[in-house]
Amino acid sequence: RKRPTNRDSTTLGVSAGSYNLRRATLDANRVLDDEGRWAGRLVVAHEDQDSWLRDLHDRRTSVYGVVDGQIGRDGMLTVGLTAVDARQNSPMWGSLTGRRADGSQADVDVSASTSQRWTYWNTRSATAFVEYTHTLSPDWEAKLTAQQRHGEESTKLLYAYSPTGTLNADDTGLVGWPYRSEGDADHRVVDASLSGRFRAFGRQHELLAGLSQSHQHTTVDTYAALTHMLDALPAFPYGGDVYAEPTWGSRQPSTRGEQTLTRLYAASRLQLADGLKGIVGLNAVQLQRSGASIYGSAATNTRYPDTRQASPYLGLTYEVTPQVLGYVSYSDIFQNQDQTDQDGKYLAPMKGVNTEVGVKADWLDKRLLTTAALFTARQEGLATYAGITAGGQYWYTPKDVKSQGLELEVSGRLGEHTRMTLGYTHLSLKGPDGADIYEWIPRHTLNARVDGRVPGLAALRLGASGRWQSEVSKSGGATQAAYLVANAFAAYELNPAATVRLNVNNLFNRKYLGGLAYGAIHGAPRHGALSFEYRL
Repeated sequence: RKRPTNRDSTTLGVSAGSYNLRRATLDANRVLDDEGRWAGRLVVAHEDQDSWLRDLHDRRTSVYGVVDGQIGRDGMLTVGLTAVDARQNSPMWGSLTGRRADGSQADVDVSASTSQRWTYWNTRSATAFVEYTHTLSPDWEAKLTAQQRHGEESTKLLYAYSPTGTLNADDTGLVGWPYRSEGDADHRVVDASLSGRFRAFGRQHELLAGLSQSHQHTTVDTYAALTHMLDALPAFPYGGDVYAEPTWGSRQPSTRGEQTLTRLYAASRLQLADGLKGIVGLNAVQLQRSGASIYGSAATNTRYPDTRQASPYLGLTYEVTPQVLGYVSYSDIFQNQDQTDQDGKYLAPMKGVNTEVGVKADWLDKRLLTTAALFTARQEGLATYAGITAGGQYWYTPKDVKSQGLELEVSGRLGEHTRMTLGYTHLSLKGPDGADIYEWIPRHTLNARVDGRVPGLAALRLGASGRWQSEVSKSGGATQAAYLVANAFAAYELNPAATVRLNVNNLFNRKYLGGLAYGAIHGAPRHGALSFEYRL
């Protein structure tokens, strides 16, 4: 979260761009008393934009206010509130069916959408938090944080899917599943921690320990579609007026979910010897839950056994030379899973082990940093999408997955005014039978970014970035060949207070598919935005 600063300031920003983008922001900071002990900050943003997807329109407004100040000599109190109103017309619920029955891949325009104009997905939320930090001594402080969030959601949606998983030769074969709901969720978090420095064995170390508890309650009511349930859709792509809004039944209770997560955590940074440092920690959780899955699956409304798990982690770094640092880390993996199986029962938590070993090196008087790392992860019982039930609900099956890979990165300054980052990742994913799994995750990715000021024109900064990935596919679904998406920007300082900036994304207008795990969806074609920022 942004926090107040100790001086008055105001920043105004406006943006306009592709797809009728309109955005305005205000960030105002004020010192509230003569002694400078209290300050407040207000951040407001409003955005209105169409999309490359047919008929999709987003409007979002957010307001954030925060005040902090000193309580006595040793205390610091922070209080804040965030409100967000997000409205989306004609959202595409689900994804495209990318393959025909004969095995060929459907090639449609990037604007293709399965939505209809009567659909919407609106959310509102309000989050309040309070944080108190107390300095116990020059080396120790205690912190208490509490947060309360209330969210509301209202939807009218159409899920278009093929019962066979493929399109016919004439691109028909989709049916519509209309859905309407009203829901709300309340989430409360309380966290208490103690942190500080201590001496042992002639060296100084750091310790953090804390206890937190979160409680979440979710309620969803639905309206049954009395007409037009599972009506056939015309050949895809179709328009936004081909599937009439159904007549809805009365509002009925649908799913109720509740969970409480209690967490005890501790971590210590240790100075073990000259050049040798360590970190050791423990994350112990207890999860209690009942009711239905947050994914909306037909989990029975019965109480579930408590889940208790302790996950340790350990890391070591060694300074080989003043320029070269080696490190190794180990951690248990434990992740609760909200996905359900075909019978609507929760999957057991995913468990496993993460290890990583690497080396970091500084070059050119620390102007350049290189990193090389090898990593492995074993995950047991990871929720994997398996299909859709007759009632239109996603269901999952647990699978054991082993991943390993290599990461290389170079970052730093090429000159006085030019910065760059270049990174490469190679990944291998194997299932329980040793064969490749999750083929929709790219095995090779390359990321690059460079920006710098123009010689002789210090007010102008230019930059470019890009991401390349290898081919991905989904068995029985779509395939996406390797592709590169490049972005560029130019920023010009009109004066110390005013800056104008131009961003262009997907510079070469590359057509590509993403989200292959659950079908497919086209990425945004070339688009841009012109922004102006003024600091008072």
